[in-house]
Amino acid sequence: MAIIDFNQGRWPAGHESFAITPAQVDEWMKAVGFVRAASYDFLPTNFFQVYR
Repeated sequence: MAIIDFNQGRWPAGHESFAITPAQVDEWMKAVGFVRAASYDFLPTNFFQVYR
């Protein structure tokens, strides 16, 4: 599963209350049996994580 979301601190105006961190995504995915398989940083305003 791939998760792409805005980097913390770079959320569009009005969306700050929905901000999540890559670490939070790791916790949620671990809770349902996934582990991070890859992480990419080529998107300037987003994090991109892949889970298995």
